[in-house]
Amino acid sequence: MFFVYFAVWILLNGRFSPDVLAAGAGVSLLIYLFTWRVIGLTPKREWEKVKKLPSYILYVLRLIREVIKANLQVAGMILDPSSDVEPQLITLHTKLKEQSSRVLFANSITLTPGTITAYMKDDILIVHALDKETAEGLTDGAFEKELLSLEEEQV
Repeated sequence: MFFVYFAVWILLNGRFSPDVLAAGAGVSLLIYLFTWRVIGLTPKREWEKVKKLPSYILYVLRLIREVIKANLQVAGMILDPSSDVEPQLITLHTKLKEQSSRVLFANSITLTPGTITAYMKDDILIVHALDKETAEGLTDGAFEKELLSLEEEQV
């Protein structure tokens, strides 16, 4: 993480000189020590996160694919005057344990056109879906399964 802070320092500064590098190294080290002490982001935890990066990249690629599919589906519903839009409000019970995974799951649902996470508390999500087919697609739990596997990688 130190190198990320240092790279951001150099990019934001716009100059590459010894005094900028020295000041950047000092400030980056202080920020790194602060995050280590206050947030508990140790090198071991950082390395665990780096090891999971490929899995998160695959998750984001799947999310992009699902967003594109949902965009086409919603566009078809809008352009087809004979389509019946039957909004649904469904309750999902997630098996995800970590709050960060639950938030990522809820935001993934909201990013997908035609669905909005209206409420989230503990393991319960209330989702508004534009039609019945979209609502049924949420219950298959593809996003949730991937996030569950990411949680298991941590253990």
